[in-house]
Amino acid sequence: MTVDEVAAAFMILRAGGIRSMFKHDDEILEAMRVWVVVLDDVGGEELVTAARSYLRQPASYYWPTPGQLLALVPRHQAELIDSNGRWGELLALVRKHGSYTPPRKPGSDVGSGEWTVDEGTWRGIQACGGWRELCMVTRDTMAAQRAAFRSAYEVAGERNRMQIEQRAASAPRLEVVK
Repeated sequence: MTVDEVAAAFMILRAGGIRSMFKHDDEILEAMRVWVVVLDDVGGEELVTAARSYLRQPASYYWPTPGQLLALVPRHQAELIDSNGRWGELLALVRKHGSYTPPRKPGSDVGSGEWTVDEGTWRGIQACGGWRELCMVTRDTMAAQRAAFRSAYEVAGERNRMQIEQRAASAPRLEVVK
């Protein structure tokens, strides 16, 4: 992410009728520098797409925060799927693949399947006792399995968010010049 890429997103927002909260050019430049640091894992095209998406929302009256635009980046939206939605997807995978074709652990050869799941889903499967145990779920055990899956999935999501925050905290600091 560069200042020029942030400037492109700022121009789209201003041209779209969002009134800037910055009064002076030096405030705009400082804000752009902060956005570069905060959104260091987002590409320029992704940011422009998010700015365009923000303008399409009916309640887009005010200048967005970096977090509001980040939530509109498609690859980050995919990370926001909650544990309930993922549980439903997992049950569909159980029906599709069956007990004899478990997934591989993300980033390794653990598991005999030819397909993988994300880290949170993998941890959820393990919390249920593994793939085969999950495939043998009954009405009597469904609630307990779902609770175990959701808990592990949410913990993995929180761990991922903490890692992102730690990377952001270790990013180069901006000095405020007065």
